[in-house]
Amino acid sequence: MQTLLRPLSRNHYFSPDDRGYALAPWLMTPLVNPQTRQERSYNEHHLCTRAVVKRTTDVLKARWMCLDTAGGKLLFTPEKACQIIFAGCVLHNIAVKEGVPFPDPAPAENVPEDPPHAIMARQQLTARL
Repeated sequence: MQTLLRPLSRNHYFSPDDRGYALAPWLMTPLVNPQTRQERSYNEHHLCTRAVVKRTTDVLKARWMCLDTAGGKLLFTPEKACQIIFAGCVLHNIAVKEGVPFPDPAPAENVPEDPPHAIMARQQLTARL
């Protein structure tokens, strides 16, 4: 799994994961209470990287149902699961290059309508920005 994380330096990797994971020499996590400018900058960079990885994960899950828990689970060792995910990335890039259309997203189920008072509150907040 370490080979799929972006190396920061020798034997150190940056994790796009949140605070749900323990810090390890090969897995960088955000600081809980950053005090300095450098610590806040570290957390901001961590958040940006996490957003990129989240978008990538969402794209892969949309294209390859086996990567989405709604469509099945990868019942393999972590090493094998990493190989499958890597293959999904390669195949997705080939599909994009060859113009294969992206699958339509599944329709949202049981999504309640936005309450009028919540819509008004959001409009008021947006107007102040």
